[in-house]
Amino acid sequence: ALAKVNEDLGKQDEQFEFLHEGNRLRKDELNYSLDNSQNLISIVKKMFSSTLSLSYEPSTIQPVFIVGMPRSGSSLVEQIIASHHAVHGAGELGTLSHLITPILKNYLTENKNGLTKKSFLSIRQQYLDVLSNLNVPASVITDKLPLNFLFIGFILSAFPEAKIVHLKRDARATCWSIYKHYFSSAGNGWAYNLDD
Repeated sequence: ALAKVNEDLGKQDEQFEFLHEGNRLRKDELNYSLDNSQNLISIVKKMFSSTLSLSYEPSTIQPVFIVGMPRSGSSLVEQIIASHHAVHGAGELGTLSHLITPILKNYLTENKNGLTKKSFLSIRQQYLDVLSNLNVPASVITDKLPLNFLFIGFILSAFPEAKIVHLKRDARATCWSIYKHYFSSAGNGWAYNLDD
């Protein structure tokens, strides 16, 4: 709040001091570690080093995943896509992360070398059930949780019919917008340190 006040007053040095201190406190509060994030990404990459040949019953619902860095325009893009009569904008659904986290934990604890068709079928069915329970007439439903980019391997494996919209924005503008933004969830712990 003090950073915003100083920004509005045109006091850039003071703005940055308050912003930097607030972000330092938030990173400490979240106990964020860049090493843990890098480890997660390495694990997901390793999980998809080989592919399964999978086929599924067609679904009447087609998911569209809008992914990328936070603050890269996902809300605007979802509004544009959802302006079509056959599309429902579902916002940021945490469903995929909720379904995949136990699989990642199991993968780590049991040191398995790959994923099973059963895992993907479970992700597919549970996710489509959540979309179906939205009770909307649209057959195309968007999920604009930007950090779903971490799960593109799961998405392509469980939803081969899905569309993925990858948003890109100038990296400097994205980083500055993220650094100035307070995220209520703990999933963006890297956002509070310029090096991270």
